[in-house]
Amino acid sequence: MKKCFERDWKCSKLTSLIKIQADQDKVKDLLWKGYSSIKNLYKQFSSWNPFGDIWAVSSNSFTEFCQQSKILNKDTPLKIIDLAFITTNSMSSVNYKGNQLVPERGLVRFQFMEVLVRLAEEKYKKLSITDNFADSTELILKDHVLPLAENYPMIQWRFSKYFNEFNDSLIKKFRAVFSSIYKKNSRLKVRPGEKPFMCLAEFKSIFERIGLTTSLP
Repeated sequence: MKKCFERDWKCSKLTSLIKIQADQDKVKDLLWKGYSSIKNLYKQFSSWNPFGDIWAVSSNSFTEFCQQSKILNKDTPLKIIDLAFITTNSMSSVNYKGNQLVPERGLVRFQFMEVLVRLAEEKYKKLSITDNFADSTELILKDHVLPLAENYPMIQWRFSKYFNEFNDSLIKKFRAVFSSIYKKNSRLKVRPGEKPFMCLAEFKSIFERIGLTTSLP
């Protein structure tokens, strides 16, 4: 996970945004400490309206995130939320224009991490509640991001519901069936020479064909 974080940090524009090195170092440390929660929230909100096969947080999903985390309020109105979203998206587009993995109207993981710092600047630093990025970032994580992450306990679900003896026995029993389904549905976007993988369209198609999507909210 550390490699993912370092990659996200490098791809972001935070080193350009935060001019003072000591402040920058503290922000990086704070983001790393909260990275597991940030990453889980990104997974949650990017899955609502993905851009084709690309997981990204759309404008509507981002607004919902800000509402649920209570970042959105009278001191941080919707116009500020929208501005942070657009600024983060447009700043990245300079380096990633034409890159299909970085949608023009959505936030991928490194942008989602970056926009939290931009929101912290708007919510605390520009209102003179703090005088640096580190204290602003610490407040937005402590008061808004980390509390919301507790509502989406992905790791806890895996250990309490998925990683257990019953499921292990079930998977072993039907391993041949699972392998066959995967093999038949991991071709659509595989290029010559690439290892097979299942794209989102194929994954959805499985559930549609067996009628499970009709019971999903």
